[in-house]
Amino acid sequence: MFEIFGFDTQAAQVGADGEYGQKLKILDDIFKVLKKQLGKTFDDISILTLTEFGRTIVKNIGYGTAVLLGGGLLKKNHVFTDWPCIKKKELFEGSDLNSTLDARSVYCSAM
Repeated sequence: MFEIFGFDTQAAQVGADGEYGQKLKILDDIFKVLKKQLGKTFDDISILTLTEFGRTIVKNIGYGTAVLLGGGLLKKNHVFTDWPCIKKKELFEGSDLNSTLDARSVYCSAM
């Protein structure tokens, strides 16, 4: 297990040199090291990332998650999303984007 802290910076997030871009570079470096160190074994693994934090319309309130899968077992690149409406009446409790997928189902499928 690897942990990368500091994604919730609230400032200086923009661009590759911003705080957020630097965190994604760390994640990319971790993937590269795993691929190099594991050699052929990398073809037989899945890498699963998760977060418990989600952004909302109202600053610093909310729930949500994002899931990123990697590793040699993945045969195709895909982005799965079902972007919900951000009209006030469509938001969960008036502030959060509605969840459209339970991330636990992704984790269970991967296991």
